Amino acid sequence: MTDLFFLAAAVAAAAFLYMAYANIRLRAKPEKGSLIDRLEGTVRLRDILRLAAYIENEGIGFYRRLSERAEDPAARRLCERLSVEEAAHRALVEKQLGQWRELPANRLLAPLLLEEARRKGIFVRPPAPDAPEHEMAAYAISQEIRTIEFYRAFEKAFPQTWKRAQLHMLVKEEESHERSLLEAYPHLRPAA
Repeated sequence: MTDLFFLAAAVAAAAFLYMAYANIRLRAKPEKGSLIDRLEGTVRLRDILRLAAYIENEGIGFYRRLSERAEDPAARRLCERLSVEEAAHRALVEKQLGQWRELPANRLLAPLLLEEARRKGIFVRPPAPDAPEHEMAAYAISQEIRTIEFYRAFEKAFPQTWKRAQLHMLVKEEESHERSLLEAYPHLRPAA
């Protein structure tokens, strides 16, 4: 009976520590002086999710092309799976957007968000359509890392926990993609 009590207490303590860590992490603020910091209060989650849908859509096509180039059957299956997951991410983002009152894109903010994505290295210098598999895979790893950093920066921009949680979920999904790619291509390191 005593062992069961201590086990329950240990599980409760671990759950409490995890929730405290997650709460502290989600309270973080954007980097001082960054575009996100300067736009804080004007950036709407829907604007970021629209950009996320675009990013995910680009990932769908890229992973399809990479799967066609993959020589290893396991890497091919991974890229096909990642393409399907990117489509699921896009569908999830679009579903979330569809649940809200329709608002037009912010004509001033949308180009700034896209420019911030490019400044962070997203969609910058993609490999040529006929690039070899290793070059495409290195680019994919690099893009996953940059997308994680981009989403994570916006994750910190919202005071509302539910909005940060939406972006945190995207971060976790992209981290999973990065890990899978590094397992499939252990000889590659992210491109600079």
